[in-house]
Amino acid sequence: MKRSKRRDFKNPMIELEVMEPRRLLAGSGLSAIYFDKAAIAGGGEKDFTGTSVTRIESSINFNWGTGSPSPSIGSDTFTARFAGEVETPAGQTGTYTFRTYGDNGVRLWVDDKLIIDDWAAHAPATNDGTISLDGGKRYHIVLEYFESTGGAALNLQWKKPGDSNFAIIPTANLHPLQRDLPPLSSANYINVREAFTYNGITYQAIGDGIANDTAAIQAAVNAAGGTSRVCP
Repeated sequence: MKRSKRRDFKNPMIELEVMEPRRLLAGSGLSAIYFDKAAIAGGGEKDFTGTSVTRIESSINFNWGTGSPSPSIGSDTFTARFAGEVETPAGQTGTYTFRTYGDNGVRLWVDDKLIIDDWAAHAPATNDGTISLDGGKRYHIVLEYFESTGGAALNLQWKKPGDSNFAIIPTANLHPLQRDLPPLSSANYINVREAFTYNGITYQAIGDGIANDTAAIQAAVNAAGGTSRVCP
């Protein structure tokens, strides 16, 4: 693996990582990070801080009951972020409906578009969001979740063009981030990861600790020959 570094003296180090050209035949799930003891107060901002646990989840289909995803995570007031790519089946272009079932709050981005936004404490609820996608392509996907008190559950389903029923998105259609997803230390801390393919080589830009400004990372991506697009 070859690396090149670019320094912007007004911003932290920007690192470009050159990945070997390759395509996985099947997915392995989404990158997941769980945070303990999120600061949840009166329906305000839900905090992604505290003790964290990271792993790859093969699918999003959980019923934690009154428990939690890990012994390191408290049974109440935890948050989670799942990120990576969702791959649509070849030949199935059209309207995709994504469905979340959450207790408590959920929000979902597909192709960098917020299609489900139910970021409030409530009893178990189902939410649908639709988006037009091409078949046989990968799209950015980010799912965020928080648990307040009581029972905890979350699943993510889809209904593809031509389908009559919803189904849990299969592992084969979910691809994790190319690197582990680190925790965000505060509301002013941005961790941006950008990936693009140019002339058969996949580049990934990682920038940590840039407060309220992703311009330096986008500039580095553009300078390497790609068009930057920042995921949530």
